[in-house]
Amino acid sequence: LASMTKILTEYLIFEKIKENKITWEQTTTISDYAYRISQNLDLSNVPLRAHQAYTVKELYEAVAIYSANGATIALAELVAGNETEFVRLMNEKAKDLGMKNYNFVNSTGLNNKDLLGLHPSGTAHQENFASAKDAAIMAFRLIRDFPEALTISSTPRKIFRAGTADAIKMDNWNWMLPELVYGYEGVDGLKTGSTSLAGYCFAGTAKRNDTRLISVVMKGNSYAARFQETKKLLDYGFINFETIQLFPTGYQVPEYTEIPIQKGKETKVPIAAAKPLTILVRRGQESLYQPAVQLDQTKLTAPVAQGTPVGKLAAK
Repeated sequence: LASMTKILTEYLIFEKIKENKITWEQTTTISDYAYRISQNLDLSNVPLRAHQAYTVKELYEAVAIYSANGATIALAELVAGNETEFVRLMNEKAKDLGMKNYNFVNSTGLNNKDLLGLHPSGTAHQENFASAKDAAIMAFRLIRDFPEALTISSTPRKIFRAGTADAIKMDNWNWMLPELVYGYEGVDGLKTGSTSLAGYCFAGTAKRNDTRLISVVMKGNSYAARFQETKKLLDYGFINFETIQLFPTGYQVPEYTEIPIQKGKETKVPIAAAKPLTILVRRGQESLYQPAVQLDQTKLTAPVAQGTPVGKLAAK
C-alpha cells in the first residue's frame, strides 16, 4: 500500500475538521519522533523543527502534495494523541468504509524499519497492506465525502513555509497532473507511494465531463510504469464508459405512479423521482437498464407534505 495509506490518514483529518475537533488554522508542535522522521531526506519529507508550531493546513498540504512523512506523524499525533491510537482509528475507519482486506500498522505507509524503532504497531519489518479494491474504496470515500481534498491534491507545486528560512519547494509526486511530466486530461488526484515491498503504487483519479474514474496500480516496477499503467486504465474507462442520466427528475415508473393515502381528500397521491438517476454505463448499453422501485411504505396517512420520501428508484 505504501504512501497510498495517506488517503485514509487524510480522511481522518478531514473528518476531525468536520466534527470541529481541529481546525485548519490550529497549530501543533512537533514531537521528537515526528522531528526525527522529518530529517530523513531519503524519505519524502519537509524538514520540521522540533517543538515549533505549524498549522494543520501547512502540514496537511505537505502530506497531500509532497507525501511528507514527518508531517503525517505530526498530524496523527494531533488527532489521536499518539500514532498508536491513530493506527487504531485507521483500522476502525477502514472497517466503517467497507474495506475487507487491510491491516494498518502506521500512519505513513513506510515500512516500520524506517521508523527508527518507534513504530506504533506491528513488527519491525511490517508495513501497511490493503487490496487494490480497498485502496479504491479509500479514494472514493475521500473524494465523495470531502471533495475539497482534490483542491489540494491537484496542486502541482507549492512552497512549504514560503518566506521563511525553512522554505522548501514541494513538487507534487503525482506526475499525471495536467501541468506535469505525464500530464493527463482531468487528473486532479490522488496519491502515489513506493516501498521495496509494495513497488511503485498510484491511486489516481480523473474527471472528464460528468464522469469521474478511479484507478489503482500496485507493484509497478518503476516510477514511470505506475503512471503508464494508470493511463491505460483511465483510457479504457473513458473510451468504453460514460455517465448518463437514465431517468430525469419527475420521472414516474409506469407501475408506480401513485400511492394510496388514508384520511385525505384523495385516495391516492402521485409519486415521482425527486432527482435524476445518473449512472456509469458501458457506451451504447443504456437501453439494457430498467427502472426498479423499492417502496419503504405501501400507503400514507394524510396530511403528507409534498416531497415526502416514500421509497427509492434504482436501475437494474
